[in-house]
Amino acid sequence: MKDQYLKELEDLLNENNVPNKEEILEKYRKRYEFGLESEMTEDEIEEMLGKPSDVISKYIKNEEATKNEQNSNCDIIVRTVADDIKLDYSSDEKAHVQLYDIDKESYNIVVSSSEIRVEYKTNKYLGLNRRKSGKITVLVPEGRLLHDVTIETASGDAESYLNIDANNVAVNTVSGDIEFDKIKSRQLNINVVSGDIEIIKVDSGKVIINTVSGDIDIDTLYADKLVIDSVSGDCKITNSNTENVVSNFISGDFIINGVEQSNFSKKIKEATKKNKK
Repeated sequence: MKDQYLKELEDLLNENNVPNKEEILEKYRKRYEFGLESEMTEDEIEEMLGKPSDVISKYIKNEEATKNEQNSNCDIIVRTVADDIKLDYSSDEKAHVQLYDIDKESYNIVVSSSEIRVEYKTNKYLGLNRRKSGKITVLVPEGRLLHDVTIETASGDAESYLNIDANNVAVNTVSGDIEFDKIKSRQLNINVVSGDIEIIKVDSGKVIINTVSGDIDIDTLYADKLVIDSVSGDCKITNSNTENVVSNFISGDFIINGVEQSNFSKKIKEATKKNKK
């Protein structure tokens, strides 16, 4: 009966294209042999293991659950203080949160099919708890659908190696740089105080960027509308098809497609010259 049981299990594994079928078959072979060594009857062993059809059903449901999780929209929310934040792909089909030089108890952490949330707990009476800087890494499976992405940190950098495709993307940093690969979204909001912004590609309906003391370098930007305000910093967008641009630069050069745009200071000087004439 052992050979018959394992043969039926093997046939069902092959018919249903169950992943890791060799490992599953070996696991049940060992369990069957362990039952025999424990002097169980074959009927008792098979009752314990379950019918081959029931075993297969369990693995098919697990695979479907994994696919459903990957196909569901997921929010990524990371809010912290004095930490670097990194977004990257996981090496398996699951999402992970990794903390380096960080006390896990200082954070609210949620990892589910619909949300990946990492938020620093604050002390109601003493304000923010003082501690050394650490690093938060959020890993997501390639192909996971995203809904909203929110990244916030102070005294820390934010970097992403994901090809982000989401509804809304918001990145806020104070005393930290932003370095992202690709962002596709309905709307992108970036606010930076004392930090540089580097992005390889942006494809968004509306892009809003506000910076104070920091440079902006975007290789490729496609957007229906770009709203950009900067105080003391240069901006360079190498490739752009955006015609609807609203800009306000107090101090710094603003260059799109190799053409320098007039900033706020230059407009004042030009208007002053005209008035003098």
